[in-house]
Amino acid sequence: MPAEGLARLALGVIILLCVIDSASPQQPAEISAILDKDSKVYSLALDRFRELSQQGTHVPVNVVPYMLDSDPANGPDLMAKVMARHPKLIFAIGTNAAQLAREKAHDVPVLYSMVLNPAKHGLSRPNICGISLDVSPKEQLSFLTKLKPGVKRVATIYDPSVSDNVIDEADAFAHSAGFELVRKRAQSLKDALIAIKELENEPLDAFFMILDPVIANDASFKVLLNFSLKKRIALIVPAEPFVKAGALFSVGADYSKIGDQAWEIARRILQGEVKPADVGIRHPDAMLVAVNNTIARTLGIEVPRTLKIDVAY
Repeated sequence: MPAEGLARLALGVIILLCVIDSASPQQPAEISAILDKDSKVYSLALDRFRELSQQGTHVPVNVVPYMLDSDPANGPDLMAKVMARHPKLIFAIGTNAAQLAREKAHDVPVLYSMVLNPAKHGLSRPNICGISLDVSPKEQLSFLTKLKPGVKRVATIYDPSVSDNVIDEADAFAHSAGFELVRKRAQSLKDALIAIKELENEPLDAFFMILDPVIANDASFKVLLNFSLKKRIALIVPAEPFVKAGALFSVGADYSKIGDQAWEIARRILQGEVKPADVGIRHPDAMLVAVNNTIARTLGIEVPRTLKIDVAY
């Protein structure tokens, strides 16, 4: 066969191989999902994430779940198994899972969720991004201004080593909205109870309870509840169970929607639309608003019908 014919034949074979290769099914991108512990809330996020991963995406995905033991010593072995499979992305649910992925996965995109105040856990490397457990203080305090216009002074208690960045964000909003945030520092339950006592003679319109262990606990909450009712001030809390127990309102994360938000971020990373560094730390998009109407009446607050409220007591 002449050399020219051989060249044409070789070119045809190459084209045919390319067509066959492009027609073959694309290999699924593996996502390793690491759960901090066996929690219904965490599983809810993972189930929704997996469900959405199988719907209408240009990137075929296989989500492989892993569960951390209550003993964190199993973490390195678990991560060795994860990394041996060369996942395209790691979805870490919970603080321990996120920290483990940060320590062991340096060249794989890591997306976390259900992490309280991620900035305090070093989750800011270029390959890491995610969704915090807590909503923005702006969302919580702006709801207060709608529920109780004319607010002048709002108190809060926090551990600076845990939540100073959250309180700084709250303080910035308070300043822009025209009211004062009265900040009390505490490093223990004893400190928190002393701080509440010190606030008894302060003129206040509300107390802002954040997701900080020094104040968001049963002992502190019981004292805060009595304190708020005695002073007839609004008690703002981070989650709906506190509202059911007697606080005025909460603006918290809608945990059932965390999986939706996480999948949308993961999809964009897998498809090359964004990098983890572009995403950074996000607050939950979907929020659940709960109001205790009995407490509102006790405080002489009329809840506007125009406000979107998901749960009412």
